Amino acid sequence: MKSLKKIVLAIMLLYSFNLLLADMTLIDSRGIKYKIETLDAVIDKITEENNDYTTLNVAKNRIGDTGAQSIAEALKDENCKLTSLNVGWNNIGDTGAQAIAETLKDKNCKLTSLNVGWNRIGVKIAQAIAEALKDENCKLTTLNVEGNRIGVEGAQAIAKTLKDKNCKLTSLDVGVNQIGVEGAQAIAELLKDKNCNLTTLDVGSNQIGVEGAQALADALKNENCKLTTLDVGSNQIGVEGAQALADALKNENCKLTSLDVGLNQIGVEGAQALADALKNENCKLTSLDVFGNEIGDEAAQALADALKNENCKLTSLDARMNKIGDTGAQALEDALKNENCKLTSLDVFGNQIGDAVKEKINFIIALCVINNLKRIIEYNEINENNYKKIVENVRSRISIYDYDKLLENWYNSLQENKKLQYLDAEYKEELADHDIETSGAAIKYIKDKFDTLDKELNLELKKKDKNFDEFINNEKLMNMLGVSGPFRQDFDDYGDFGVEV
Repeated sequence: MKSLKKIVLAIMLLYSFNLLLADMTLIDSRGIKYKIETLDAVIDKITEENNDYTTLNVAKNRIGDTGAQSIAEALKDENCKLTSLNVGWNNIGDTGAQAIAETLKDKNCKLTSLNVGWNRIGVKIAQAIAEALKDENCKLTTLNVEGNRIGVEGAQAIAKTLKDKNCKLTSLDVGVNQIGVEGAQAIAELLKDKNCNLTTLDVGSNQIGVEGAQALADALKNENCKLTTLDVGSNQIGVEGAQALADALKNENCKLTSLDVGLNQIGVEGAQALADALKNENCKLTSLDVFGNEIGDEAAQALADALKNENCKLTSLDARMNKIGDTGAQALEDALKNENCKLTSLDVFGNQIGDAVKEKINFIIALCVINNLKRIIEYNEINENNYKKIVENVRSRISIYDYDKLLENWYNSLQENKKLQYLDAEYKEELADHDIETSGAAIKYIKDKFDTLDKELNLELKKKDKNFDEFINNEKLMNMLGVSGPFRQDFDDYGDFGVEV
């Protein structure tokens, strides 16, 4: 769950802040990364004539107010082409943040993405940033102010800008800022404005409670709300908050595809409400995070049942730390084999699941990963922009280690059962096509397949430059996947791949 990760990371980084500095990096328009030794050198490079640098990351470098002012001045240079800037974790206060806010209004500033998270930004600077967002010259579409102290007033100021005709924000992160119920309500109200362009919102760890969650849920049902991604993790929304969000997911106007409700004490009833929403034809969720909510076996079974429903579009489920036992895990395993289940990323780490069940889920999800990779290639759902990420996720999930006994039992079950679920039936047919007639041959075939895929996908990841044509024309890889040829059909994106148990 993202909000918890942020807090844990914050504590770790605060502890080590005086011991280790991060690299300063520039990225050019081709995606090539350059390590720069000093801030002065960074300034020189981004202001020199004909430079091609579009992204600057100087997070965790103690640049302070003086460094922030230098960067702000450079952004106004006509030669500067930066569109993305990360100055998080730099002990920047009012002076430095004010300089950056003012620069956003300069006609030469090209920034579309700004991260000023985990500095010392308060209400005054949040208001200054809000004013900048209303300026016709401001081009920001992504703003991250997480881990500061903007409070209710700061959140309200930023919320008011969302309806301004000049505000271009599509992504806003105000996590860990003590915005409370009132801050959440202010943002929720503006989400209903036709001029608001937000599609991604993170209000994690802000004590918004039931009332804040209900306000956001109400906004999601409004036809003008454009949100597709919402993080309300670690906010004490409880059962009622989860039920309100579940009700919103069933509304035809709700556009949400990703929802994080981790660490919110939603319990069995809250998780069951969300599971019920997943079966509704209007629900568009592809990613759900219910981390750390003590949902137990009963709610895990409800989620598994939802995954088998033809209306469920979920591709990613995070159910870590939820007191799920073997009963709930086996229900999820059974769901993975169902033809309607689109899940390709499942994380049930930190539950009360036995080792044998863990191994079996790992194996089943690995089979799902390969089957779905084949499917999205054949249906042209993989492309130049997403294939590297998909390859990375697939490769990280296909190691079987010493699962000989599990493989043997699985192969035997394929032969013994007359009526197989979709996934098992697919692999039984594949093994038959390769004249596999013994468990020993099946074990060797699957291990060889996984090993070849691992090596071929690793080679793809090592290539510095993206080359999708080489990937899609890798005959050895495509043959191992069983890809018969690309077919153009309108299928939903099956998302990323992964499992952690």
